[in-house]
Amino acid sequence: MKKLLSIIGVVGLVASSGSTVLACGAKPVNEGEGSGLQDLIAKFNAKIAQVITEHFSDRTEKFNIEAKDGSNHPFSRTKLMANGINKDAEESNYPEIDEEQLGAISQNLSTILETNDLAASINDISSKSNEFDILTNNGPIVSKIEFDKSSIKINYTRSITESEDNPVSLFLADLNASLKISYKYNGINSELVSKEFTPNLTLLISDSDNIIDQINEIYTEIQESYNKDEELTWWKHSTLYEPVVEKYKMFEMYSDVTRIWRLQAHYQENTRFNEALNSILVNLDGTFKDSTFSLDEVEVLSETLNSKVSTGESVIETYETETGGTHPLHKPLFSELLIDGQSHNFVDPDESRQVNDSIFNLLNVEAKDQINSYHENLKDYYAEKPNFDVQDEEMKSLLDRDNFMNGSVALQNIKLNVTENYSVKLNTINMEWVLAVSGETWNNEPINESHIGEAMYWNTEWGIQRFQFIWGLQERKGSVIQ
Repeated sequence: MKKLLSIIGVVGLVASSGSTVLACGAKPVNEGEGSGLQDLIAKFNAKIAQVITEHFSDRTEKFNIEAKDGSNHPFSRTKLMANGINKDAEESNYPEIDEEQLGAISQNLSTILETNDLAASINDISSKSNEFDILTNNGPIVSKIEFDKSSIKINYTRSITESEDNPVSLFLADLNASLKISYKYNGINSELVSKEFTPNLTLLISDSDNIIDQINEIYTEIQESYNKDEELTWWKHSTLYEPVVEKYKMFEMYSDVTRIWRLQAHYQENTRFNEALNSILVNLDGTFKDSTFSLDEVEVLSETLNSKVSTGESVIETYETETGGTHPLHKPLFSELLIDGQSHNFVDPDESRQVNDSIFNLLNVEAKDQINSYHENLKDYYAEKPNFDVQDEEMKSLLDRDNFMNGSVALQNIKLNVTENYSVKLNTINMEWVLAVSGETWNNEPINESHIGEAMYWNTEWGIQRFQFIWGLQERKGSVIQ
């Protein structure tokens, strides 16, 4: 038996998922889906979402502008007040904006967002790669990109000030609109499928360039929060899994589906994260020092798993060792999983526990190499990040933790509460995250002497047990499948 397919990739050195042992393949699919084409469609839609969110986030500062001069421009203070509602007066009935004004607003928004460039970037998915040719026939993907005029709403306030030293009341307006991105592809039965992606855009407009600069600073501070409060970026087991004790269950974060819902729940519900985000505002001088963030409507628009501790490709792909012998995982996979090997004192819990020698010895070599390799890649990754000094003692201590995976998310619907009556929804914001097991320093210890090693051992053993249960191997004690 020369090929083990992806079984070792799932339950080998580190189990790819603590909950779905047989979830082989790059991307999980929704319930009821199972074909390779359906997987490709899911990946295709995810790629489009990624291109769109990157396009938005790369243009963050373009969405925060000074009010235009004169009275006829749709983004002048005069027109914004005529077409919007005054939140200071707690108005709630939006005035009807005439068709000419709606057209002018839409045209200006399209220019600011550079929608032609967005369409070209989406179409490049097809023209610059053959990965999705069966879905696109190497043709254009985008059918139409336009703003939904019925979604355009304008709010404003005149009760903010630049600072305590300059208490003059200033004007700030938010113009909200939904962008309709219509695209098409060939479906499972070769039928033409039309889909729509509708991200929201918020344009913030003020008569003070200082206010605009402060808003831009807020975006920058959030997106570079990897060099600030640990609650914002540098997580560990207790961040996502409290009060669950078993650290090995963290490896379910390797599953795309599980990772997405855990990230969504964390950003929306974790009070410590919200408090840490608010601390960014507290440390700023000026208008928004006393403002707060609300995350009850926040959504993970897209997410990217940048890197993780994983088995080497050679271990995943082949069932034989380089010398032609049987792989050490043969016995624990296809015969009774005996836990009668050496006794080891694990970090947590402290008592001595017997292990399966084949799994333990393999992990003690391979896993340590993979952890060290991942840590080097993580340091290289953050060395390229703005305002991150990998030689700074505090930053170095974060990089040296028992980290095992990291990624980024595009968040939308973060609400900034400016005053008691006035709040705005920020545009898409990218945030980094790094996940460690315990947060303690990784010193290349034997796997039983570190939290990450302990978690990897028990996760691998549990994964093999689930593999045997699903394939009905548990009753074949002592047998070896040829």
